[in-house]
Amino acid sequence: MADNAHIANDRAHATTTWRCLVRQELNILALIKGAERYVFVYDDDSRETLLDALRDRAADPRFSFNWFDAALMTEKAREQAKSAKPTCRQ
Repeated sequence: MADNAHIANDRAHATTTWRCLVRQELNILALIKGAERYVFVYDDDSRETLLDALRDRAADPRFSFNWFDAALMTEKAREQAKSAKPTCRQ
């Protein structure tokens, strides 16, 4: 049993180490509306820019992306922020 705990601890350490090697994690939000595809890729530091882009897209009558879609995507971005793992600092 002790060996299994040691193996699990090693795996957890390896996973943490791997995450620390990743310099930048990206978030993806996607919405499919009919023939249109809206895909937003952003990092945690550009979340405010994402929210601006969602508002701009909703205000543009050329697209089917509307204020409800913007509100939904904003909520999803907030959920992603809450579930984000802390980044590694050296």
